[in-house]
Amino acid sequence: LMLIGIVGSSVYDSKQRVTLVQGQPQKALGYDVELVGVVREAGRLKQLADIRLRRGSEEFHAKPTVHLHTALGRDSQWITWPYIKKYWDRDIYVAPIEGLGTTDDLVARSGEVPTGRLVKDQGYTIFVDTHPAMVSRGSATAEMAFRVTVQGAQGTDLLTPTVKTDMATFAMSPGRAAVTRDGRLRLRISGFSQIDSNGLQATVGQVALQLSGPALGAPIINRNVVSVEVSTKPLINLVWLGTVLIVLGGLLSAKARLRDARKAEEGAALDAPARKGARSVTEPVGEPVGV
Repeated sequence: LMLIGIVGSSVYDSKQRVTLVQGQPQKALGYDVELVGVVREAGRLKQLADIRLRRGSEEFHAKPTVHLHTALGRDSQWITWPYIKKYWDRDIYVAPIEGLGTTDDLVARSGEVPTGRLVKDQGYTIFVDTHPAMVSRGSATAEMAFRVTVQGAQGTDLLTPTVKTDMATFAMSPGRAAVTRDGRLRLRISGFSQIDSNGLQATVGQVALQLSGPALGAPIINRNVVSVEVSTKPLINLVWLGTVLIVLGGLLSAKARLRDARKAEEGAALDAPARKGARSVTEPVGEPVGV
């Protein structure tokens, strides 16, 4: 069973990547796939996407999750948890490829902002950390996340906008935007300068910060974007069934061996007195006394 499941899930699996803009369905593996919405938790570090998949009468909501590991250094990255829809003959995986983003919006204001200092604008106090975290690094592009603390009337937000760098030309461009909890201010970082590296992590002196939103008179186009991979693994349940049968067979075999060992011990204990009596009968009682 395990062999059939492994061969079936490896040879006949299918996968397709799509980029979903909220409210704009896409086709993937015969399903109509639509991003319904995004829930951001824990200061936007944890993000959950609500994705609807529909094919004929079949419909379900997949809710994959991404989390930004923000430890300083090169280990910082997006950690993804796929959503798995189980059927008796197959599993359907919906996995985010990277962090969730937003569509481009009108930039109302941009400028160089020093890191490590408090900057006040439109009733908000903004603080950009001097140490960005490497989110991803490839041969073509690298993406870094900046931890930005924004304090406003609704409280304090910890946001993580990102900036992308072309590894061939070193040109920078905005990555994912971040929005305050009141929805009135959106931040993008389009670049940074004054880099000082000590071999372990980079220290950035200033960033090119772009601000927009109702707080600055520029309405936010609140449409989320997520890139996901939809895949199917046929007969994968045979692998789990085979594993269960192997474990169950091992337990039954161990139980049988334990039972046989106990019976052998009990039989040996019962035979011991009989063997002892037999030895006493056959033992010599002494040499005959001569007359």
